[in-house]
Formats: sequence, C-alpha cells, structure tokens
Amino acid sequence: MIRILPRQTTTLPDGRTLSYIEAGDPDGVPLLFTIGTPSSATGGLAFASAAARNGVKLISIDKPGYGQSTRDRNRSLVRYGQDVAALADSLGLERVALAGQSGGGPHALAAAHVLGSRVSTLTLISSFGPATETWVRPELAGQMKIMTMVSQHAPGFMGVVVGLMKIFTGNRAHAERMVKHAAAKATPTEREALNSPELQFILDGYSEAYSSIGAVCDELRAIGVPWGFDLEGIGAPTDLWHGTEDNSCSITMARGIAYRLPRSTLHELPGLGHSFFGRALDDALANVRAKAIQL
Repeated sequence: MIRILPRQTTTLPDGRTLSYIEAGDPDGVPLLFTIGTPSSATGGLAFASAAARNGVKLISIDKPGYGQSTRDRNRSLVRYGQDVAALADSLGLERVALAGQSGGGPHALAAAHVLGSRVSTLTLISSFGPATETWVRPELAGQMKIMTMVSQHAPGFMGVVVGLMKIFTGNRAHAERMVKHAAAKATPTEREALNSPELQFILDGYSEAYSSIGAVCDELRAIGVPWGFDLEGIGAPTDLWHGTEDNSCSITMARGIAYRLPRSTLHELPGLGHSFFGRALDDALANVRAKAIQL
C-alpha cells in the first residue's frame, strides 16, 4: 500500500490557497514536487512508491486552479515559484529539495530561481525547455509546438484550443484510449512504462486538471512565453534524468538545458522515453535523498 494523506492546504500571502498531497516515506526527506502539464497533484502520486522505497517524503503540489489551489489570474512561472517558496515557509523548510517532471520542470526551475541558496538539490525528470529560445524551438513535439505558438502569438485563442483538447483527450476514458494507442506504437521500454500501474495516477491527474479549462490555459501560457529568468542564473545543484528516446522533450533539449545550468549533471537513460519508472526513477529519488542529507 502507498501511504497517501488527504489533500492539505496553505494560505499564500495574497490570500490564495495552495493545496498539496503528501505521500511516500513519512519520515523521509521532504521533496516539493511539480508534476507535468496539465495535471493536478494526483498525477505526482505516480512517483510515491519510488519515493517510499528511497526515503523521500513526496509533497506533490496542485498548480494554481487544480485540486484545491486557487486559480491565479496573473499566473506566471515566477509567481508559481513564489507560491512554492511560501509553501516551504509554511512547512518550516529552511533547506528545500525541488523536483519537476515534464512541464513541471519549468515550474521547479522557477521555484529554484526564487528560493536561490535555500535549494539543496533540484531534480528535472524529462523536463521541458524554454520554448521561446531558438535552441529549443526545433525540438518541440507536435502538440507542444502548437500550444507554444498559440501562447506567443494568439493567446486569446488558447481557450478554443484547450476546449478541443478536452473534447478529444480530456476525460479519463479518452485519456486511456490515447495511452493504449501510444503503447501500440511505442518501443518495448516505453510500452512497459505506459502499462505501469503508476500511470493510472497520471491519467487521474490529467482528467482532474481538465475540470478547469481556464487553469489549463494559464499553465500552457506560463510555460510557452518567456519564463522571466535565465537558466544560467540557477545556482542550485541540479540533476537531469532524461530518456534518450523521449519523443515529447528530446534528449537534445535536455542537453541544452544542462549546458546552460551552471551546476548540472545530465543522466542520459538509454532506450527510455518520456515516461519511466523502475530502476531509473529509484536512482533519481535515491540521489535526491543523498544530496539533501549531505547538508
């Protein structure tokens, strides 16, 4: 059984609410975790078993508008980073371990930008890069390329695009069919990940997110426009875990991110795709614990 606590909330300085779910090892190293795009904190529970095995208390955060988190009409990555800093304060964390997966990577980077020297370790799993940068644009996958173009050039149409996405993929049944279709064309290692029981949490988080089209639009805009900070200014010790066969966020993109982060280590995972669990994820979370307890 995975230990999962009910959603908890904290009140942010501007009066908004931020919700989160704790799972994993209750006595482990606290890890403030942001799941990919779009997903609620429920999606982050896909990483709870690995967290429990490796001495990590996973704190999966509901981005604004998801779960019990208040929607932020002025949302940006930096504002989200400030939300995470406020959460760290409310939890009494002087030193902070951060992680983000896929579209959660930019959110974790923003939190590292805000928290500065308080960050003990930053982990990026299959992370998305800054879409406005010339070295990232050629690496964008189809759907994300469309979303970033809309974010940058026609933000008023984002609601229409997201509304169509909800019709075709935004409920649980449609999402399951999409995964089955992807698994049929996937490599053996990617198929294993797509058939993993942990993926059910990802699907639940995805469908929960689509209960608020406005919040999904906010999130896509936030990661599709200039982020408000430079990768070169992130001083946290950072580990990137990235599959060489990732068709959503390419390994070339990961190499570009790692090159620009001053204190980074890129772990290239041969044969793995965008989603992975098992040994690779265990290694990533064991590394979080090792680095967090060094200080």
